[in-house]
Amino acid sequence: MRRNSSPGIGGGHGDQYEYRIAELADQAGVPVRTVRFYRERDLIPQPRREGRIAWYNSRHLARLRAITALLKRGHTLNGIADLTMAYESGLDIGDLLCEPTKEAIVRRSPREIADSSTDETQPDDAPDLAPLRHAANGARRD
Repeated sequence: MRRNSSPGIGGGHGDQYEYRIAELADQAGVPVRTVRFYRERDLIPQPRREGRIAWYNSRHLARLRAITALLKRGHTLNGIADLTMAYESGLDIGDLLCEPTKEAIVRRSPREIADSSTDETQPDDAPDLAPLRHAANGARRD
């Protein structure tokens, strides 16, 4: 581990520690093999290269810790990759979770629902529609 004060390391503001892969893995509490696996799948950014030596920084360490925490909460690596991509692209979590739908949203009043369903209702459905019919007629159900 070494301190690097140069500006711009990994998009940071300098004055941060840099780690070789074994040191990073040790700090994150994961095997070196896991760091390589995550790097190959773009779950963590590529390290800064200095000849044959790869230098990781606090951004890498934070990402490894976040991945570990998300895995402990039951997230999958594919899901974590989606979240990472969305974060790095500047997307909102809602953008990631809400896929556009081709279905139009139709808003109907209880009366419209009750009126339209009376002809199509099967006997098994009738009890489920009773509260709607009461609401449509302005009656209060106790």
